[in-house]
Formats: sequence, C-alpha cells, structure tokens
Amino acid sequence: MPVTAQALPFSGQGGKDGGQTGSARPEEPAMPLDLDFVRSQFPAFASPVLSSHAFFENAGGSYPCRQVVDRLHRFYLDRKVQPYGPYPGAQAGGAEMDEALSLIHI
Repeated sequence: MPVTAQALPFSGQGGKDGGQTGSARPEEPAMPLDLDFVRSQFPAFASPVLSSHAFFENAGGSYPCRQVVDRLHRFYLDRKVQPYGPYPGAQAGGAEMDEALSLIHI
C-alpha cells in the first residue's frame, strides 16, 4: 500500500534547538513543504519497481537525489580517471574535485 502524506508546515529554521525538531519559530510564518517537488528530486521513487513501497531502512540504504545521481553518472562515464592529467577528462575531473572541496565548509 503506498504511503501518502500531506504538506507539512516548515520554516527552514527550526526551534530553540537550532532546527533539530523541525518546528517553526512562533515569529516566523510557516512555509508549506511541497512534497511533490521533494519527491520529484528522487528518481528512485518514480521507478515502477520501487514506487509502491515505503523505505524505512537505515541511512546506508537511502536513495540519492537527482543531482547526486547526475554527478555520479557523469563521474562514471567521463571522469573516472586520474585527476589533473594532461587530457580533457582528467582536467575536468580535477576541476570538479576542486569545486567540491571549495563547497565544503570546514
């Protein structure tokens, strides 16, 4: 049986605990969470093989969003080489590694 849900209020900020509970602060209007949009970002849920099931396994079995699938697809087709080598695929792979590192805020 498919699991259904309705749009839930979501402020993006959370409560006094810094967002751990997902509850909206009283002074902020709650923004509805567009579940159809969120689900559309996860291609596995549109698969005829998976679409009629709910998945409550641990995080190791989580399905990635479309953007991650797209990056992994490109990596395995075009960038699975030694980065920074003297040819286009290696240069692109190195540039993407640099980009990913620049996005990590440590």
